[in-house]
Amino acid sequence: MLKELYIHNFKSLRDTGKLEIKPITFLVGPNSSGKTSIFQAILTLRQTIQNRDMKSALILQDYIDLGSFKDIVWEHNLKNNITIKLADTKNKFEVEFAFQKSNESIFLKRFRNFGVHSDTIYFDNFDYEVVRNRNGSYFLNISNLKNHMGKKYEIDFFKFFKIKNIVLGDNELIKVEEEIIKTEKNKHTKKLKNKLYKNIDDIYLILFVENQEKKLIKLFDHIFHIGPLRREPQRIYTASGAVPLEVGKSGEWVVDELISNPETKERVNKWFKEFCIASDFKVQELRRGSKRYEIIIKEFNTGIWINIADVGFGASQILPIIVEGFITKDSTILVEQPEIHLHPKAQATMGDLLVDIAKNGQNSVIVETHSDLIISRVCTRIAQGKLNNDDVAVYYFNPTKDGTEVIDVTINKKGQFQNFPEGFFEERYEEALMSANMIF
Repeated sequence: MLKELYIHNFKSLRDTGKLEIKPITFLVGPNSSGKTSIFQAILTLRQTIQNRDMKSALILQDYIDLGSFKDIVWEHNLKNNITIKLADTKNKFEVEFAFQKSNESIFLKRFRNFGVHSDTIYFDNFDYEVVRNRNGSYFLNISNLKNHMGKKYEIDFFKFFKIKNIVLGDNELIKVEEEIIKTEKNKHTKKLKNKLYKNIDDIYLILFVENQEKKLIKLFDHIFHIGPLRREPQRIYTASGAVPLEVGKSGEWVVDELISNPETKERVNKWFKEFCIASDFKVQELRRGSKRYEIIIKEFNTGIWINIADVGFGASQILPIIVEGFITKDSTILVEQPEIHLHPKAQATMGDLLVDIAKNGQNSVIVETHSDLIISRVCTRIAQGKLNNDDVAVYYFNPTKDGTEVIDVTINKKGQFQNFPEGFFEERYEEALMSANMIF
Protein backbone atom coordinates (compact mmCIF):
# COMPACT_ATOMS: atom_id res chain seq x y z
CA MET A 1 0.00 0.00 0.00
CA LEU A 2 1.37 3.40 -1.00
CA LYS A 3 2.32 5.53 2.02
CA GLU A 4 4.39 8.42 0.65
CA LEU A 5 4.89 10.14 -2.70
CA TYR A 6 7.22 12.83 -4.03
CA ILE A 7 7.41 14.08 -7.62
CA HIS A 8 9.99 16.42 -9.15
CA ASN A 9 9.94 17.95 -12.66
CA PHE A 10 6.93 16.01 -13.94
CA LYS A 11 4.72 18.31 -16.04
CA SER A 12 3.63 21.23 -13.82
CA LEU A 13 4.80 19.41 -10.69
CA ARG A 14 8.20 21.01 -10.24
CA ASP A 15 8.37 19.93 -6.60
CA THR A 16 5.42 18.44 -4.73
CA GLY A 17 7.21 18.02 -1.44
CA LYS A 18 6.55 14.82 0.48
CA LEU A 19 2.88 13.83 0.22
CA GLU A 20 1.62 11.48 2.91
CA ILE A 21 -0.92 9.06 1.51
CA LYS A 22 -3.66 8.47 4.07
CA PRO A 23 -6.53 5.95 3.98
CA ILE A 24 -8.48 8.73 2.21
CA THR A 25 -6.48 11.31 0.25
CA PHE A 26 -8.20 14.07 -1.72
CA LEU A 27 -6.59 16.01 -4.58
CA VAL A 28 -8.46 19.27 -5.19
CA GLY A 29 -7.90 22.49 -7.10
CA PRO A 30 -8.65 24.26 -10.39
CA ASN A 31 -8.65 22.53 -13.75
CA SER A 32 -5.18 21.97 -15.24
CA SER A 33 -3.51 22.56 -11.88
CA GLY A 34 -1.63 19.26 -11.78
CA LYS A 35 -4.00 16.94 -9.89
CA THR A 36 -4.23 14.42 -12.71
CA SER A 37 -0.45 14.62 -13.16
CA ILE A 38 -0.11 12.87 -9.80
CA PHE A 39 -1.98 9.88 -11.20
CA GLN A 40 -0.10 10.06 -14.50
CA ALA A 41 3.27 9.94 -12.76
CA ILE A 42 2.25 6.89 -10.73
CA LEU A 43 0.70 5.11 -13.72
CA THR A 44 3.65 5.88 -16.01
CA LEU A 45 5.99 4.29 -13.50
CA ARG A 46 3.59 1.38 -13.07
CA GLN A 47 3.44 0.61 -16.79
CA THR A 48 7.24 0.87 -16.94
CA ILE A 49 7.87 -1.46 -14.00
CA GLN A 50 5.28 -4.02 -15.04
CA ASN A 51 6.49 -4.24 -18.64
CA ARG A 52 10.26 -3.86 -18.63
CA ASP A 53 13.36 -4.37 -16.53
CA MET A 54 14.75 -1.58 -14.40
CA LYS A 55 17.26 -0.39 -17.00
CA SER A 56 14.71 0.30 -19.71
CA ALA A 57 13.43 3.68 -20.74
CA LEU A 58 10.37 5.20 -19.15
CA ILE A 59 7.38 3.80 -21.03
CA LEU A 60 5.11 6.67 -22.04
CA GLN A 61 2.69 4.93 -24.41
CA ASP A 62 0.82 1.98 -22.97
CA TYR A 63 -1.91 2.05 -20.30
CA ILE A 64 -1.74 5.83 -20.61
CA ASP A 65 -0.22 7.79 -23.50
CA LEU A 66 1.82 10.83 -22.52
CA GLY A 67 3.67 11.48 -25.76
CA SER A 68 7.40 12.10 -25.41
CA PHE A 69 9.81 12.95 -22.61
CA LYS A 70 9.69 16.57 -23.74
CA ASP A 71 5.91 16.55 -23.25
CA ILE A 72 6.11 15.50 -19.60
CA VAL A 73 9.29 17.12 -18.26
CA TRP A 74 9.08 20.46 -16.41
CA GLU A 75 9.15 23.44 -18.81
CA HIS A 76 9.67 20.94 -21.68
CA ASN A 77 13.38 21.30 -20.95
CA LEU A 78 15.25 18.11 -21.86
CA LYS A 79 18.06 19.05 -19.47
CA ASN A 80 15.72 18.50 -16.52
CA ASN A 81 15.51 15.06 -14.93
CA ILE A 82 12.29 13.55 -13.59
CA THR A 83 12.41 12.10 -10.09
CA ILE A 84 9.71 10.05 -8.39
CA LYS A 85 9.94 8.76 -4.83
CA LEU A 86 7.50 6.24 -3.41
CA ALA A 87 7.24 4.41 -0.11
CA ASP A 88 5.14 1.53 1.12
CA THR A 89 5.19 0.04 4.60
CA LYS A 90 8.52 -1.74 4.03
CA ASN A 91 10.51 0.07 1.34
CA LYS A 92 11.28 3.54 0.06
CA PHE A 93 12.22 3.91 -3.59
CA GLU A 94 13.61 6.75 -5.67
CA VAL A 95 13.88 6.63 -9.46
CA GLU A 96 15.37 9.33 -11.65
CA PHE A 97 14.98 9.49 -15.43
CA ALA A 98 16.92 11.66 -17.87
CA PHE A 99 17.09 12.27 -21.63
CA GLN A 100 20.15 11.49 -23.74
CA LYS A 101 20.38 13.74 -26.80
CA SER A 102 22.99 11.64 -28.62
CA ASN A 103 20.54 8.82 -29.31
CA GLU A 104 17.28 10.65 -28.53
CA SER A 105 16.33 8.26 -25.73
CA ILE A 106 15.20 8.22 -22.11
CA PHE A 107 17.36 6.35 -19.64
CA LEU A 108 17.25 5.43 -15.98
CA LYS A 109 19.87 7.63 -14.37
CA ARG A 110 19.49 6.51 -10.78
CA PHE A 111 17.60 3.96 -8.73
CA ARG A 112 17.73 4.07 -4.97
CA ASN A 113 16.25 2.05 -2.15
CA PHE A 114 16.68 3.74 1.21
CA GLY A 115 15.51 3.28 4.76
CA VAL A 116 15.35 -0.52 4.60
CA HIS A 117 14.36 -2.07 7.89
CA SER A 118 13.78 -5.62 9.06
CA ASP A 119 13.49 -7.27 12.45
CA THR A 120 15.98 -9.92 11.33
CA ILE A 121 18.57 -7.62 9.83
CA TYR A 122 21.92 -7.16 11.55
CA PHE A 123 22.27 -3.66 10.15
CA ASP A 124 19.35 -1.49 9.14
CA ASN A 125 18.35 1.84 7.64
CA PHE A 126 21.12 1.81 5.06
CA ASP A 127 20.98 3.37 1.60
CA TYR A 128 21.92 1.70 -1.65
CA GLU A 129 21.51 2.84 -5.22
CA VAL A 130 22.24 1.99 -8.82
CA VAL A 131 23.87 4.87 -10.69
CA ARG A 132 24.52 5.27 -14.41
CA ASN A 133 27.98 6.62 -15.17
CA ARG A 134 29.19 8.62 -18.17
CA ASN A 135 29.89 5.62 -20.37
CA GLY A 136 26.34 4.33 -19.90
CA SER A 137 27.11 1.42 -17.60
CA TYR A 138 25.55 0.95 -14.17
CA PHE A 139 27.26 0.44 -10.85
CA LEU A 140 26.01 -0.28 -7.35
CA ASN A 141 26.79 2.24 -4.63
CA ILE A 142 26.54 0.63 -1.17
CA SER A 143 29.18 2.64 0.65
CA ASN A 144 26.71 3.46 3.40
CA LEU A 145 26.02 -0.24 3.83
CA LYS A 146 29.72 -0.89 4.22
CA ASN A 147 30.00 1.73 6.94
CA HIS A 148 27.06 0.30 8.85
CA MET A 149 28.51 -3.19 8.61
CA GLY A 150 31.76 -2.02 10.09
CA LYS A 151 30.14 -0.32 13.05
CA LYS A 152 27.80 -3.15 13.91
CA TYR A 153 30.16 -6.06 13.41
CA GLU A 154 33.13 -4.53 15.18
CA ILE A 155 31.05 -3.77 18.27
CA ASP A 156 28.96 -6.83 18.88
CA PHE A 157 29.07 -9.42 16.13
CA PHE A 158 31.44 -11.91 17.73
CA LYS A 159 29.65 -11.63 21.06
CA PHE A 160 26.13 -12.20 19.86
CA PHE A 161 26.00 -13.59 16.33
CA LYS A 162 27.32 -16.23 14.02
CA ILE A 163 27.19 -15.00 10.44
CA LYS A 164 24.83 -17.12 8.41
CA ASN A 165 23.41 -14.69 5.91
CA ILE A 166 23.41 -11.16 4.70
CA VAL A 167 19.97 -9.66 4.39
CA LEU A 168 19.05 -7.81 1.21
CA GLY A 169 15.58 -6.89 2.37
CA ASP A 170 12.54 -8.66 3.72
CA ASN A 171 13.02 -12.39 3.11
CA GLU A 172 15.69 -11.75 0.47
CA LEU A 173 18.89 -13.51 1.50
CA ILE A 174 22.38 -14.03 0.17
CA LYS A 175 23.81 -17.11 1.85
CA VAL A 176 27.39 -16.81 3.04
CA GLU A 177 29.17 -20.14 3.15
CA GLU A 178 30.24 -21.15 6.64
CA GLU A 179 33.68 -22.07 5.29
CA ILE A 180 34.28 -18.40 4.51
CA ILE A 181 33.25 -17.44 8.02
CA LYS A 182 35.49 -20.07 9.64
CA THR A 183 38.44 -18.90 7.59
CA GLU A 184 37.90 -15.24 8.33
CA LYS A 185 36.60 -15.42 11.87
CA ASN A 186 39.94 -15.16 13.62
CA LYS A 187 41.25 -12.37 11.45
CA HIS A 188 40.99 -8.70 12.14
CA THR A 189 37.42 -7.39 12.01
CA LYS A 190 38.30 -4.88 9.32
CA LYS A 191 39.45 -7.63 7.00
CA LEU A 192 36.24 -9.51 7.68
CA LYS A 193 34.27 -6.41 6.85
CA ASN A 194 36.16 -5.92 3.56
CA LYS A 195 35.77 -9.56 2.62
CA LEU A 196 32.03 -9.43 3.21
CA TYR A 197 31.80 -6.20 1.30
CA LYS A 198 33.61 -7.75 -1.65
CA ASN A 199 31.19 -10.68 -1.67
CA ILE A 200 28.24 -8.31 -1.59
CA ASP A 201 29.67 -6.32 -4.49
CA ASP A 202 30.18 -9.46 -6.57
CA ILE A 203 26.82 -11.04 -5.91
CA TYR A 204 24.55 -8.14 -5.06
CA LEU A 205 25.10 -6.19 -8.28
CA ILE A 206 24.02 -9.21 -10.30
CA LEU A 207 20.84 -9.71 -8.29
CA PHE A 208 20.04 -6.09 -7.51
CA VAL A 209 17.96 -5.16 -10.55
CA GLU A 210 15.89 -8.33 -10.45
CA ASN A 211 15.50 -8.11 -6.68
CA GLN A 212 14.34 -4.50 -6.63
CA GLU A 213 12.12 -5.01 -9.64
CA LYS A 214 10.24 -7.69 -7.71
CA LYS A 215 9.67 -5.30 -4.82
CA LEU A 216 8.44 -2.54 -7.11
CA ILE A 217 6.21 -4.91 -9.05
CA LYS A 218 4.71 -6.04 -5.75
CA LEU A 219 4.01 -2.41 -4.85
CA PHE A 220 2.46 -1.59 -8.23
CA ASP A 221 0.47 -4.83 -8.31
CA HIS A 222 -1.50 -3.28 -5.47
CA ILE A 223 -2.17 0.06 -7.15
CA PHE A 224 -5.39 0.24 -9.17
CA HIS A 225 -6.93 3.01 -11.23
CA ILE A 226 -10.49 4.01 -12.06
CA GLY A 227 -10.69 6.78 -14.63
CA PRO A 228 -13.17 9.65 -14.86
CA LEU A 229 -15.17 8.23 -17.77
CA ARG A 230 -16.59 4.89 -16.72
CA ARG A 231 -18.45 2.89 -19.36
CA GLU A 232 -22.11 3.60 -19.89
CA PRO A 233 -24.43 0.80 -18.76
CA GLN A 234 -24.62 -2.13 -21.16
CA ARG A 235 -27.70 -4.22 -21.83
CA ILE A 236 -25.53 -7.28 -22.38
CA TYR A 237 -22.00 -7.86 -21.08
CA THR A 238 -19.64 -10.41 -22.60
CA ALA A 239 -17.37 -12.03 -20.01
CA SER A 240 -13.76 -12.67 -20.99
CA GLY A 241 -13.50 -15.82 -18.90
CA ALA A 242 -10.37 -14.45 -17.23
CA VAL A 243 -9.97 -13.39 -13.62
CA PRO A 244 -8.68 -9.82 -13.90
CA LEU A 245 -6.80 -8.12 -11.08
CA GLU A 246 -8.91 -4.98 -11.31
CA VAL A 247 -12.13 -3.63 -12.79
CA GLY A 248 -10.21 -1.52 -15.33
CA LYS A 249 -9.96 2.23 -15.69
CA SER A 250 -13.39 2.45 -17.36
CA GLY A 251 -14.96 -0.46 -15.47
CA GLU A 252 -14.62 -2.75 -18.47
CA TRP A 253 -13.98 -5.86 -16.34
CA VAL A 254 -16.56 -5.22 -13.64
CA VAL A 255 -18.76 -8.16 -14.71
CA ASP A 256 -15.75 -10.52 -14.76
CA GLU A 257 -14.95 -9.40 -11.22
CA LEU A 258 -18.53 -9.90 -10.03
CA ILE A 259 -18.59 -13.41 -11.53
CA SER A 260 -15.27 -14.42 -9.96
CA ASN A 261 -16.02 -12.67 -6.63
CA PRO A 262 -19.70 -13.39 -5.90
CA GLU A 263 -19.24 -12.38 -2.25
CA THR A 264 -18.93 -8.78 -3.46
CA LYS A 265 -22.68 -8.88 -4.20
CA GLU A 266 -23.49 -8.03 -0.57
CA ARG A 267 -21.45 -4.83 -0.73
CA VAL A 268 -23.01 -3.84 -4.04
CA ASN A 269 -26.47 -4.43 -2.61
CA LYS A 270 -25.68 -2.36 0.48
CA TRP A 271 -24.40 0.59 -1.52
CA PHE A 272 -27.03 0.49 -4.24
CA LYS A 273 -29.53 0.87 -1.39
CA GLU A 274 -27.53 3.73 0.15
CA PHE A 275 -27.48 5.50 -3.23
CA CYS A 276 -31.23 4.81 -3.65
CA ILE A 277 -30.52 3.02 -6.93
CA ALA A 278 -31.80 -0.48 -6.20
CA SER A 279 -32.91 -2.74 -3.38
CA ASP A 280 -31.26 -5.79 -4.98
CA PHE A 281 -29.25 -6.76 -8.02
CA LYS A 282 -28.21 -9.85 -9.97
CA VAL A 283 -25.65 -10.80 -12.59
CA GLN A 284 -27.17 -13.60 -14.63
CA GLU A 285 -26.04 -15.49 -17.70
CA LEU A 286 -28.46 -15.27 -20.62
CA ARG A 287 -27.85 -18.86 -21.63
CA ARG A 288 -25.64 -21.34 -19.80
CA GLY A 289 -22.19 -21.38 -21.34
CA SER A 290 -22.83 -18.34 -23.52
CA LYS A 291 -20.58 -16.04 -21.45
CA ARG A 292 -23.12 -13.31 -22.10
CA TYR A 293 -24.53 -11.69 -18.99
CA GLU A 294 -26.96 -9.02 -17.97
CA ILE A 295 -27.05 -6.98 -14.80
CA ILE A 296 -30.57 -6.58 -13.53
CA ILE A 297 -31.61 -4.52 -10.54
CA LYS A 298 -34.71 -4.34 -8.39
CA GLU A 299 -35.87 -0.78 -8.77
CA PHE A 300 -35.68 1.03 -5.45
CA ASN A 301 -39.19 2.53 -5.41
CA THR A 302 -41.33 0.16 -7.50
CA GLY A 303 -39.65 -3.17 -6.73
CA ILE A 304 -39.67 -4.05 -10.44
CA TRP A 305 -36.66 -5.92 -11.87
CA ILE A 306 -35.10 -4.00 -14.78
CA ASN A 307 -31.90 -4.05 -16.81
CA ILE A 308 -29.17 -1.71 -15.55
CA ALA A 309 -29.17 -0.04 -18.98
CA ASP A 310 -32.64 1.30 -18.18
CA VAL A 311 -31.75 3.21 -15.01
CA GLY A 312 -29.41 5.88 -16.30
CA PHE A 313 -25.68 6.49 -15.93
CA GLY A 314 -25.39 6.77 -12.16
CA ALA A 315 -25.43 3.04 -11.39
CA SER A 316 -22.75 2.21 -13.96
CA GLN A 317 -20.54 5.04 -12.68
CA ILE A 318 -20.75 3.89 -9.05
CA LEU A 319 -20.52 0.12 -9.62
CA PRO A 320 -16.80 -0.06 -10.59
CA ILE A 321 -15.83 1.96 -7.50
CA ILE A 322 -17.82 -0.32 -5.18
CA VAL A 323 -16.42 -3.50 -6.71
CA GLU A 324 -12.80 -2.33 -6.82
CA GLY A 325 -13.04 -1.10 -3.26
CA PHE A 326 -13.87 -4.51 -1.84
CA ILE A 327 -12.26 -7.13 -4.11
CA THR A 328 -8.75 -6.10 -3.03
CA LYS A 329 -7.01 -5.69 0.33
CA ASP A 330 -4.04 -3.57 1.38
CA SER A 331 -4.12 -1.76 -1.95
CA THR A 332 -4.16 1.83 -3.17
CA ILE A 333 -7.02 2.80 -5.47
CA LEU A 334 -6.74 5.90 -7.66
CA VAL A 335 -10.18 7.35 -8.43
CA GLU A 336 -10.75 10.23 -10.82
CA GLN A 337 -13.86 12.38 -10.43
CA PRO A 338 -16.19 9.87 -8.75
CA GLU A 339 -18.91 12.55 -8.74
CA ILE A 340 -19.51 12.40 -12.51
CA HIS A 341 -23.21 11.77 -13.35
CA LEU A 342 -24.17 11.91 -9.65
CA HIS A 343 -26.69 14.35 -8.20
CA PRO A 344 -25.74 16.25 -4.99
CA LYS A 345 -27.20 13.72 -2.53
CA ALA A 346 -25.41 10.87 -4.27
CA GLN A 347 -22.16 12.85 -4.24
CA ALA A 348 -22.42 13.13 -0.46
CA THR A 349 -23.13 9.40 -0.23
CA MET A 350 -19.97 8.82 -2.27
CA GLY A 351 -18.09 10.26 0.70
CA ASP A 352 -19.58 7.52 2.89
CA LEU A 353 -18.58 4.88 0.34
CA LEU A 354 -14.97 6.09 0.45
CA VAL A 355 -15.01 5.85 4.25
CA ASP A 356 -16.31 2.28 4.02
CA ILE A 357 -13.63 1.32 1.48
CA ALA A 358 -10.88 2.75 3.68
CA LYS A 359 -12.14 1.23 6.94
CA ASN A 360 -13.78 -2.06 5.97
CA GLY A 361 -12.24 -2.62 2.56
CA GLN A 362 -8.81 -2.15 4.17
CA ASN A 363 -7.61 -0.09 1.23
CA SER A 364 -6.48 3.48 0.73
CA VAL A 365 -8.10 5.70 -1.87
CA ILE A 366 -6.59 8.71 -3.62
CA VAL A 367 -9.44 10.76 -5.05
CA GLU A 368 -9.17 13.57 -7.58
CA THR A 369 -12.39 15.53 -7.26
CA HIS A 370 -14.19 18.84 -7.77
CA SER A 371 -16.98 17.89 -5.38
CA ASP A 372 -17.03 19.71 -2.06
CA LEU A 373 -20.01 17.53 -1.09
CA ILE A 374 -17.89 14.37 -1.07
CA ILE A 375 -15.27 15.99 1.14
CA SER A 376 -17.88 17.61 3.38
CA ARG A 377 -19.49 14.23 4.08
CA VAL A 378 -16.11 12.77 5.06
CA CYS A 379 -15.53 15.75 7.37
CA THR A 380 -18.96 15.16 8.91
CA ARG A 381 -17.99 11.58 9.72
CA ILE A 382 -14.83 12.89 11.38
CA ALA A 383 -16.91 15.28 13.50
CA GLN A 384 -19.19 12.38 14.47
CA GLY A 385 -16.21 10.33 15.62
CA LYS A 386 -16.73 7.69 12.92
CA LEU A 387 -13.40 8.49 11.26
CA ASN A 388 -10.07 9.73 12.58
CA ASN A 389 -8.94 13.08 11.16
CA ASP A 390 -5.43 11.63 10.83
CA ASP A 391 -6.84 9.15 8.30
CA VAL A 392 -7.71 11.90 5.81
CA ALA A 393 -5.45 14.15 3.74
CA VAL A 394 -6.55 17.01 1.51
CA TYR A 395 -4.03 18.49 -0.94
CA TYR A 396 -4.90 21.69 -2.76
CA PHE A 397 -3.13 22.25 -6.10
CA ASN A 398 -2.39 25.91 -6.68
CA PRO A 399 -0.95 26.72 -10.14
CA THR A 400 1.84 29.34 -10.15
CA LYS A 401 4.44 30.53 -12.67
CA ASP A 402 7.04 28.48 -10.79
CA GLY A 403 5.04 25.28 -11.00
CA THR A 404 2.14 23.89 -9.05
CA GLU A 405 2.21 24.54 -5.33
CA VAL A 406 0.76 21.61 -3.38
CA ILE A 407 -0.81 22.79 -0.12
CA ASP A 408 -1.64 20.40 2.71
CA VAL A 409 -5.07 21.47 4.00
CA THR A 410 -5.29 20.17 7.57
CA ILE A 411 -8.49 18.93 9.19
CA ASN A 412 -8.99 18.98 12.96
CA LYS A 413 -10.84 16.43 15.09
CA LYS A 414 -14.07 18.37 14.62
CA GLY A 415 -13.87 17.89 10.86
CA GLN A 416 -13.01 21.55 10.30
CA PHE A 417 -10.41 22.87 7.87
CA GLN A 418 -7.60 24.70 9.63
CA ASN A 419 -5.91 26.52 6.75
CA PHE A 420 -8.03 27.66 3.82
CA PRO A 421 -5.90 28.42 0.76
CA GLU A 422 -7.29 31.03 -1.61
CA GLY A 423 -9.65 29.41 -4.09
CA PHE A 424 -10.39 26.35 -1.94
CA PHE A 425 -14.07 25.68 -2.68
CA GLU A 426 -14.78 29.38 -2.23
CA GLU A 427 -17.38 29.46 -5.00
CA ARG A 428 -20.13 28.01 -2.78
CA TYR A 429 -19.42 30.68 -0.14
CA GLU A 430 -19.42 33.48 -2.73
CA GLU A 431 -22.69 32.28 -4.28
CA ALA A 432 -24.33 32.11 -0.84
CA LEU A 433 -23.06 35.60 -0.03
CA MET A 434 -24.41 37.03 -3.29
CA SER A 435 -27.79 35.38 -2.69
CA ALA A 436 -27.91 36.84 0.82
CA ASN A 437 -27.09 40.30 -0.52
CA MET A 438 -29.86 40.00 -3.12
CA ILE A 439 -32.39 39.09 -0.41
CA PHE A 440 -31.37 41.65 2.18
